[in-house]
Amino acid sequence: AARASAERAAVLVGRSGAPSEEPAVLKAFADKAALQKHFIAQARESGTKISPAAVDAACARVLRDRETRANLADFTKLGAKIDCRAADMRDGEAVKTLIASLYAHYGRIDAVLYGAGLIEDQLLVNKTADSVARVIGAKTDGVFHLAREIKPESLKFFGLFTSVAGRYGNRGQTDYGAANEILNQYACQLQAQWGPAVKVAAINWGPWAGTTHGAGMVGPEARRQFEARGVSLIEPGEGLDFMTHEIIHAPTDEVEIVAGAHPWEYKEAEHGALNAGAKAGAADPRL
Repeated sequence: AARASAERAAVLVGRSGAPSEEPAVLKAFADKAALQKHFIAQARESGTKISPAAVDAACARVLRDRETRANLADFTKLGAKIDCRAADMRDGEAVKTLIASLYAHYGRIDAVLYGAGLIEDQLLVNKTADSVARVIGAKTDGVFHLAREIKPESLKFFGLFTSVAGRYGNRGQTDYGAANEILNQYACQLQAQWGPAVKVAAINWGPWAGTTHGAGMVGPEARRQFEARGVSLIEPGEGLDFMTHEIIHAPTDEVEIVAGAHPWEYKEAEHGALNAGAKAGAADPRL
């Protein structure tokens, strides 16, 4: 978010900026299943070979752009001014140019919410070095570039969207977990560097349920699996309340925060107690 005395706006940054108007031919296909049939039929008519992965990617682009347009329309109806910018946050020069242009236009940047990320889930033994580099770099590089360009003297809030995968780990997400934990630790470093005038928060989100215009992070089957493990999905209203509290009320000495209802913190407390007992010479009651 950026603000000057005469103008305020929420600045949204993505690799491609605001999506263009959807082609009329796609508007008749309301969901993923319909879009899949359309793209397969289109490929057959043109004699082009298309893989299932390419079909899924094409559907994902259309659905993502629809969600973005709908969210932007909602913001506008609520009276918000949205300034959409295009920048690859992994490109240091692009970030430098972006931030300089925002300071030149608005005079200051009050708050940053950073949510970039990429997942290529697979067991570590099957991962390639290139894939690991992509996953970690997509999550971390932009934050490093931003921290170099931001002027902390006018900054009030610097929020990093991380994941419980960084705090507790998750099967098939070794690289993604590592990327999030890097941000957790970097957030602590920034808080120490910038001091109490800036609230720095690394919010380790659990899985989200569907939003007004989006399907959320997991499908019905994955939701049942999470719930069987005692993990509840974060509902949009709950997530918004949590985020608002962090921005407005949370103390600056709480940097790494876990969001969501789940049993992990109890496991962490249990292991902490066992470790403390071991250091004191106490026997593990489970042995």
